[in-house]
Amino acid sequence: MSEFKSILWTELTDFLSFRKAVLSKSGYAHDCQYLTTFDNYL
Repeated sequence: MSEFKSILWTELTDFLSFRKAVLSKSGYAHDCQYLTTFDNYL
């Protein structure tokens, strides 16, 4: 799982934990990449 640095790090971490449980490995990897990019933007 990614380590987030923005003010929303707890929400992003919780969301990714949920997504890991319901998505395939490739879907989860995509979400990690997308949310890491979003976190870096913030």
